[in-house]
Amino acid sequence: MAAYRSLVNHVFLPPVLPQSDAGDAFDILVQTTFKALIEYKRLRADQHSSVENAIRMTGNMATAHVDSYIDEEKLARLMEAVPRDGGSIVLHVSARNAGMIISRVSPLETGFAIRFEAFELAPLNQAVYQSKGRLGRSFPGSAVDLDFPTFAEPGLVDTIARTLAKMSFQAAPGMQPQVRKSKAMVDEDRDTTHPGMIYEFIMGFLSAVGQSAHVDTISKNTREEVLLLDARSPWRRSPVWLLLRVALQLKLPCDIYKEFMAFMMSSIINDHDFQKLSSDMRFSMMAKLPDWSHLQTRPPLNLSSLASLHFDQDGFTAIPALDKYLKSISARESGQHTTDFNPESGMAIFQPSVLPYLPGIDSHRDYTVPNLHAFETWLATHINQWSDLHKSDANACEQLYDLIKRYHDLALRQYLGNPEALSVCYLTVLELWKALDVCATHLYPLLADYRLYLSMAFAQNFLLPSEAEMQRLLALETYFSSRENRAHLPSARCSHAITADCFSVRYDDQYPNLQVLLEKIEVQAAQEKAAKLEELARLKSEYERLMTLHRDTFCEYYEYVLEEANEWMPQAVTEQRQSYSCQKCEYKSKAAGLKIDIHEWPLPVSTTNQKAVVFEMRPPFSFIHWRDSLVFLRINVPQAEYTMGTRARAQHPLSTDEKLAGFATGQHRRIGLLSEDKPHTRTHRKTMDISKATDAKACLASGLNYKYYDSDTGTFISGLACTDKVSLDCTYKLPRRSTALQKFINRTPADTHGRTSNTVIATLSDCPSHMSLDEYRKLASIPCGSSLQWLNILVQLGIPAINFKNAESTIVLLQCIYQAGPASNGVLRVAHAFCGDPNSAGKLLMELGVALRRIEGNWESTKP
Repeated sequence: MAAYRSLVNHVFLPPVLPQSDAGDAFDILVQTTFKALIEYKRLRADQHSSVENAIRMTGNMATAHVDSYIDEEKLARLMEAVPRDGGSIVLHVSARNAGMIISRVSPLETGFAIRFEAFELAPLNQAVYQSKGRLGRSFPGSAVDLDFPTFAEPGLVDTIARTLAKMSFQAAPGMQPQVRKSKAMVDEDRDTTHPGMIYEFIMGFLSAVGQSAHVDTISKNTREEVLLLDARSPWRRSPVWLLLRVALQLKLPCDIYKEFMAFMMSSIINDHDFQKLSSDMRFSMMAKLPDWSHLQTRPPLNLSSLASLHFDQDGFTAIPALDKYLKSISARESGQHTTDFNPESGMAIFQPSVLPYLPGIDSHRDYTVPNLHAFETWLATHINQWSDLHKSDANACEQLYDLIKRYHDLALRQYLGNPEALSVCYLTVLELWKALDVCATHLYPLLADYRLYLSMAFAQNFLLPSEAEMQRLLALETYFSSRENRAHLPSARCSHAITADCFSVRYDDQYPNLQVLLEKIEVQAAQEKAAKLEELARLKSEYERLMTLHRDTFCEYYEYVLEEANEWMPQAVTEQRQSYSCQKCEYKSKAAGLKIDIHEWPLPVSTTNQKAVVFEMRPPFSFIHWRDSLVFLRINVPQAEYTMGTRARAQHPLSTDEKLAGFATGQHRRIGLLSEDKPHTRTHRKTMDISKATDAKACLASGLNYKYYDSDTGTFISGLACTDKVSLDCTYKLPRRSTALQKFINRTPADTHGRTSNTVIATLSDCPSHMSLDEYRKLASIPCGSSLQWLNILVQLGIPAINFKNAESTIVLLQCIYQAGPASNGVLRVAHAFCGDPNSAGKLLMELGVALRRIEGNWESTKP
């Protein structure tokens, strides 16, 4: 059944095809064609001569090949008989991706000659991929005629037969397409071989002793497929089937060729294995068969069995289990259960000297928010003291990073839509990471040499009502600013860049244990390489021994009767078949089966990259959490993105490297080395034939190209593209009716001081219907200018043009009062320096008193 399915795939090319190489199906294709020609000869007695020639040609093709390779002795005997008996020999030079037809012809102005016609069989993969629809090709590619005296020269036939036989199984260097791998070009054996050895060598040799022939070519629009899925080699339509079709079309009249193709396809459909195929497959095969009514008949469908159907009975289904369940419902007894109500408090209590454990604070949902507030209070009071006491602890960085992730996730869910609480959340995360950085730089002083490039611009949008929170923000900005001023190396060199002064290389140079590890890996790799070269030399010697035995022995044959003589065929059809126990072929088969697995050097070529790889195999425990937390603070907290965002086309992380697994320490991390290029040992080139192997091809440099990869985002690390998501989350939202005013209080880091007064005037047409133009202009002007906002508030207190009882007025004022604004040297920052001046603050308090007395005199103005 497998052989029949392979035949169907190559002949009919159905919609569902294999996704991996299944061989060229030489035997089944040639045998099926030969048998179909014999049957067709009985049908078309009027074309006896042409069909008989096609039968002889196909029989010669089967005789000349053993196990789909050309047999030297058989080919020589067939070629010696061509001048005497005529006919044609079709050859499949498989290792050269070429077909050849040898036949006796009678050219003009000369006597008989032997013609050699050669052509390429399987096209390049790229030609198949790029063609839209069918691929147009012409055959043959070239032709050479040899006159009888030249062809009969001693030794010529044997030389041609020996050369073609050797070319059918032995590859030649330089004929295979190549691809780039690890900055070197390697043969791509999943592509087709260039037939240059046939065109340039064989046909060139024949042209030197004969003359080029001008022949009529045929054009074929071939349907080709190259399919590959999780396999070593792709499936492609058999070149043997193309060779057979070209040979038959060249030797048969056009109408006879087309009719025979339809006849052969119908004979395949009439095979008993046809009924074992799926209905979809059978339908597609029938659809591809031309409408030759005299070749097939279809019996009528038998519908008599439909008369015995009883739809009422056949549509009834008994479900006794369901009936039993429905009856049990009425018999159920109701019971009452009482329980004691003993509520427990879910409030968390945090000890001053113990780092809080967050997973337990959301076990009581009603207490989750109060517990978060309790944690934030603990952190504002005790985190600096805790980090000073535990900065030498090896586990401190891991504990703090875990706390950052858990708190950030929980707080974002609980504080959604609350800009004041979210501001405290981000402030708390920054303080936690500051404590982590203090611990990491104490353990690894080298880290202090690298800048963080940690932008604090989004902090100006924090809504911080108290001076204590403003003091905490100032302390954070001071710490990060001081750290940046002390550092002198780019941030990328401690997170994802591999250079001579990156953290991993400098750390490797300072710690002997990593240098010893590198030496162990190189020593082991050198030993494995030496063993591989010894294995290659031994197998090469064995290959030469087997091929010598193959050349010095002769094949064994027996005569096989294909068809007995009958009234249509006076003589029986026989062929010489090779013995299954042929010693010569066994030597050749053993030699062709000799293969060797390649050796790949486990480390990169560059010394810098080698040190980075060794470092990532055994990185410092706390450094992993520091680096992952830094990326978390850059990406997850501000909801930024990588500028490139390049995803790996394939994933081969360092952690899964089989050669280095024994030296590495297994530990999960977010940032790590990953190569999108496969190692040689995982490609289809991992095993190669001994006939093609050399020292350079069997021992290769590492094919991996490691780069730093963020497993959480699924991309390689690159520059950052910040967004305004945090800034907008920390900004109050106006009612929907007043969305036209929202842009004036959205003062993002790119628009620090807000919109200008000209913008207010230009947008008067956007004034909401419930608000006067003057009120819109005055309300929108309050946030214009960070250093002017308190003066604008003072003006509205003294000469009010806005309605203080409206929600819009309250939100705009609260945004201006609470927003931290751009940083300065003091705790009050640029936006609130007005309140630090006693005279300004006094005027503000005075106007507040006047406004309060005004409201007390008119109680209606207090109503919303």
